[in-house]
Amino acid sequence: MSTVNIILTNENIYILATISEALECSSIPRVMTLRLNSTIRVRTSEWKECFVELGESCAVK
Repeated sequence: MSTVNIILTNENIYILATISEALECSSIPRVMTLRLNSTIRVRTSEWKECFVELGESCAVK
């Protein structure tokens, strides 16, 4: 019998203005994080901007 790993996905499609809603607080002050093994969707026309925003929000400066 095989096992199937089910990964819950967020059905929202994010844009730059809402990408922060996909993040949650980390244990480090002022640093956000994505849930481990989560998949998020972004609008194709804004993927680069969203990628940059995620990188900046999840980084320690």
